[in-house]
Amino acid sequence: MTTSEYIASRTAMASSDEAWIPEWKLVRLAPNMVTDVTAITVPPSALSPYECAALTQTLFFEMGFRFRNLAPEWFQARASRVDPNLVRTVVKDLQQLLAVEFLEWRDVISLPGLYRP
Repeated sequence: MTTSEYIASRTAMASSDEAWIPEWKLVRLAPNMVTDVTAITVPPSALSPYECAALTQTLFFEMGFRFRNLAPEWFQARASRVDPNLVRTVVKDLQQLLAVEFLEWRDVISLPGLYRP
């Protein structure tokens, strides 16, 4: 699970400026079962940090994670004080990882006899 590894590496970052992912308290409950790829196609460069956080939460949900919703308390969260470019970079990375997982999952479920819901 490349996405889980990426999130784990971001969580373990030594710099307090970059260690904001733990605020979501992520737990992966299911494999990526994305059916709607809209969140993958939104360019993070066009979004505010708050909108990026909301998009990130959408991506986490699509990837099968349970998480703490930071949107209602955004201005109190550490993530709101992180460099906006770092937030956008993480969103872009997650979008790319989600796209790869989506394509891999689609290939798996398209093979006859390998997947039965």
